[in-house]
Amino acid sequence: MARAALFCASFVTTSLLMLSVGAAFHGASSQPWLRDSPQARDAVARCMANVDRSARHACIGTLVAAARARDAGLGPARLAALRLSGADAAATAR
Repeated sequence: MARAALFCASFVTTSLLMLSVGAAFHGASSQPWLRDSPQARDAVARCMANVDRSARHACIGTLVAAARARDAGLGPARLAALRLSGADAAATAR
């Protein structure tokens, strides 16, 4: 009896763990990190043209932040501030 209870407890624990991991992946995959569009592809291509790895990373991070802000409804002035902060981060990384 104790063996069956232990088996059931481990089965339930493992099932809940797998369900929570699956739900986390589903939640992350359904978020539009950077929607596919010709403008986004062009912007990413410009970022990938940077020779420095940290500059590429900062550039893409700025693109994603701007896309998130745009999707959240922030105005153009805030987007410009995000772009400037990303450019400063890229310049500092060099």
